[in-house]
Amino acid sequence: MPTQAAFHIHRNADGQYYFHLIASTGDNLLRSENYTTHAACLNGITSVKAHAPHEQYYQRHTQTDYRPYYNLLASNRQIIGTRLNISNATERERLIGLCKSEASGASTEDRS
Repeated sequence: MPTQAAFHIHRNADGQYYFHLIASTGDNLLRSENYTTHAACLNGITSVKAHAPHEQYYQRHTQTDYRPYYNLLASNRQIIGTRLNISNATERERLIGLCKSEASGASTEDRS
């Protein structure tokens, strides 16, 4: 279990970069979109750090199978991270709370 929140940068089979934000509790808080360059992925992390503490950048939704999820948006209303497959609305709020409190101080670990 991590002792502090961290962004983990990964690379998929197509060579694109993405990140997960992992809370100090070990919870996966966000998964980013795919980025074509490492630099763009780092810019995405910077955007999460700037926007995550602010309530107005969260969208709460329900999947077709009725499981809650959320998106974190940038100022331009583009999605910069998503957390799917949450068990219930209470858990969604707990994860959003962790994202708000831990993202801005999270370290970055390149695992690509």
